[in-house]
Amino acid sequence: MALAGEAGELVEIFQWLTELESRNAPMDPQIAQATRAELADILIYAFRLADIMRIDVTQAIDEKIEANAARYPVSSAWGTARKHS
Repeated sequence: MALAGEAGELVEIFQWLTELESRNAPMDPQIAQATRAELADILIYAFRLADIMRIDVTQAIDEKIEANAARYPVSSAWGTARKHS
């Protein structure tokens, strides 16, 4: 699927950057433009897929946020990257 390829191209931009370089990426015009272009490609494919599948993107996002809030309550997830069980 082309979407995976575009996501890979986005990852490639940041792959070898340090954490500090990644945080400063918005201030680097070349990185910012490359990120903008790849993100646009990703969104085009994702929104087209949503259109074909008749998915209301706003509704899907709201439902996912609600599901994540129920699955990962702040009281047990705050401050940790551990897998919630």
